[in-house]
Parts: sequence; structure tokens; C-alpha cells
Amino acid sequence: HSYLWQDGSTESVYDVQTWGEYWVEVSNEFGCTSTATTQVYPEMMDLALDSILSPEAVCANEQEVEVKVAIRNAGYMNIEPGTEFAVSYQLDGILIAEETATTVNSMDPDDVLYYTFLQTFAVTNGHAPAITATVDFWADEIEDNNSLTGTFELIPLPEPSLGEDIFALNPTGIELTPGEGFESYLWQDGSEEATYVINSVNSATYSVTVSDTTGCFNTASVDVVSFNLAMDSIVSPHSHCVLTDAEEVTVKVYNEGYDDFQQGHSITLGYQLEGHTEVVQEDFILDAPWPANSHKYFSFAQPVNLSSFNNYNLWGFVITPNALQETDTLVSTIEKTAVPEVNLGPHIYTTQPDTIVLDAGAGFSSYYWHDGYEEQVYNVSDYGWKWVFVTDQYGCTGTDTTYVGFFSEVAHLEATFTSSVYPNPARETITLEMENIPPTGITMEFSDINGRVRIRERLESHAYLRQSVSIADLPPGVYFIHLYADNLRKTHKITILP
Repeated sequence: HSYLWQDGSTESVYDVQTWGEYWVEVSNEFGCTSTATTQVYPEMMDLALDSILSPEAVCANEQEVEVKVAIRNAGYMNIEPGTEFAVSYQLDGILIAEETATTVNSMDPDDVLYYTFLQTFAVTNGHAPAITATVDFWADEIEDNNSLTGTFELIPLPEPSLGEDIFALNPTGIELTPGEGFESYLWQDGSEEATYVINSVNSATYSVTVSDTTGCFNTASVDVVSFNLAMDSIVSPHSHCVLTDAEEVTVKVYNEGYDDFQQGHSITLGYQLEGHTEVVQEDFILDAPWPANSHKYFSFAQPVNLSSFNNYNLWGFVITPNALQETDTLVSTIEKTAVPEVNLGPHIYTTQPDTIVLDAGAGFSSYYWHDGYEEQVYNVSDYGWKWVFVTDQYGCTGTDTTYVGFFSEVAHLEATFTSSVYPNPARETITLEMENIPPTGITMEFSDINGRVRIRERLESHAYLRQSVSIADLPPGVYFIHLYADNLRKTHKITILP
């Protein structure tokens, strides 16, 4: 045989010195020839990230997107079964998964291993991030082909809509439809029709999931509110003769409809004083169940200031959305009323007291005389001091006192001195002013409505006297100041405020 190598040498054995392609032509004694070719490579290991197979197209709300890659043996050596190497992927440069892959079979040069990551990702904000996948093999000799970046298509979602929330006292029979042209429908109760007809009177949330021809799904929902929280009345504050800078606001609300509210449910109420921009809004957590068609009272933590004027309009609001907006608001007119005025007339002197009739006046809610009698007109039966308390429709109290005496006492009871008491009503102290006090002086007695003397002092003779008297230790109520000088007497009525 004769031999001819690619470099012209003719030996039967060729000594390879470097990588490359080698061939030889062999001839026999009959002149027949044959050629053989081979390639000599260096010993090299290389795993390359060949391609990102999935995702290719993803629904815009997909929550579990799988990433699958192809890894190629780009080296010249077999990779044995059981060989481990690291794989990872990032989304827009943020590392999401870093896992370990293991070869099950031998990977010959140019073989491909397919790997699906265990860690999925969710599409957020309708954004398709760039995916960068990487393979990391400890024996890898070429790193330029270890990573690959790809993108995927974001499929728009179907757009069902059930419209705005529905407010109706009786929603039965209302039809809900998410729109036309969808492939499938699945309502909250498992029904699959294109239209849903409400068959319950109670408040509820209704939802439907639809699909389109792309296989993507989307959900729409609507709240149906059938309860009505009606502002029934503003219980307090109300018109009164004393209005303070910290009046408690209490409202009465009616739960109209079919819904029972459970303990822990929250509703929002508010109030506003006309002429003020501030709306006081508070959340109330129910401390007990609130059945349908029943009332409940709510007192605000923040009081209202009614100390500046005589008349106010106070608005109450139900802020929690409910079926009838026209019952959400109520206004209450509050007046600072006058103290009830009652006049029993001047002192009466007679020899026949049982002929005297005292009239406290009509139009009051209640009457209370000195002996417990509770009618408007009082028939006198004996001599002495007579007084009455009257209460008006707002709970304010007025009083007056008169004296029924024997006619011979008239001269002795006409006092020659003058006196005044202020302020009235009062809280801490009062001031007593007197002129022309007799030489024998004056005794001052401070008594309550039951006749009990609470303060007694002796005042000396003066042409003019002004004296302060502390009333801080006396409870609120109506009191009488009696001034005695010999047979002379004058009486003042005062009110002590809280």
C-alpha cells in the first residue's frame, strides 16, 4: 500500500502536532484508492445557554409563569450522568431563581438538556420584563455563551365590567352582564350563563370570571347594597336655656332593609354645624348585633361648641354608602331659650288666707309647689311663704315666691332699706348690696327650696354695704336669701349653676 497525507508525507503513520483537519489517501497494488478524514479537537468542556423556550406569550394577569431553557453541550467532551451545574434567571436585572440542574444521561457534544425552573413568576402592572437565563458549570471553559436574554408577548386580558356598585332597597330581579363576545362565564355561585339575575334581597358582592379566544381569564365584581341607614333624629343637643362649649352630639339611626349587622361591623357617621367648614366624621364599631328594621343610638366622641350664639342648625350625616341617599342627612334647629318666667304677684295680706288662689301660669310641662302639689293653680289654706317651680318643654326651670300674711303685719313688713344681689345665676360667689340698713342691723339667711338654712350672717348698720358671699360649696339649684331687720323682711331668689 502507498499513503499520501494532507501535507504530502507518505508514511503509514502520521504524527499529529496540532489541532485541525487531517486526511490520508491510501492506494493498493491494483491502483485502487480510498480517502479518510478526521478532525482533531482540544479537550474542552463547555455548557451553553442555547435558548429560552418559554414563556413565549403570557396573559397579562398570569400569576405562575414557567421559565424553560435549553442547555447545549458546546464542548468536545462527554458530560457524565449525575453532573451538577447551576442555572438561574433574572427579570429586568433582578434575580428571581437560582437552582441546581443534574444530568440524568450522558451528554455527548452538541446534545441538549431541557430545564424547567421550579420558581415561577407573576406578571405585574401589565409589564413584560426581560428574562435573562444563565448556566454556571464549574468546568466550563467558555463563558461568553453562558447567558441569554429574551422577551415574551403580553396578551391583553378580556375586559368584563359589571358597572358601578348598585344601591337598591330590593335588588331582586336586577340583571348583571359582563359584556358580549366572551368564550366562557363563571359566576360566584358556579353558574355559567352570560347573564346573572339577582334573586336575593340582601346586600352581597357578585363576581364573574370570563375567558376569550386567547385563553386568558379576567374577573369583574360589583357590590349590591340593599340596606338603608336613615338618619332618624338628632337626639342631643336640643334647645335649652343653658348651652355650653362642649355639648355631646347623639344621633338615632334606623337600619332599614333586610341586612342584620354583626358585632364588630363599622359604620361612619358625621355632623356639621351650619356656617362651619369642619365636618366631624367618626367610625363606630358595633359592640352588639344590629338587627334589620331597628334603631341604634350613636354618641360622638367630639363635642360641639354651642356657647357663642342663640340659634344653631346642626346637620347629621350617614357617611357609609347605603341604598337611599335622601335619608342620609337631617338638620336640627337648636335654640338657646329663656329661663321660664313665673310670677305669683306681690305679697298678699289678708284675714282669710283660704280665699287666696295662686296661678303659676299656663304652658309649662310641670309644676311643683312648696308642699308637693303639682298643678298650675294652687289654693292657699294658711299663712306663710309660698313658692313654685315650673319646668318648660326643654327641661329648664323657673321659680317665684310670695308671702301670704295677716293684714296687721303689713306696716311691719314694708322694709325701708334697699338691697340687690348679683350675678344671678351664679357659680362661685355672689355680691350683696344694701343701703339704709337700720341701726339694729340685718340678719341674712341663705336657704334652699326645702327651707334648710345653709348660710346665716349678721350684718351691721351701714348707710351702704357691699359684701361678697361664697357659694362654691353649695350644690346647683335654686336658693332664697332672706334679709331680716326687726319686723322687716326682704327676699331674693337666686340660681346656682353647675
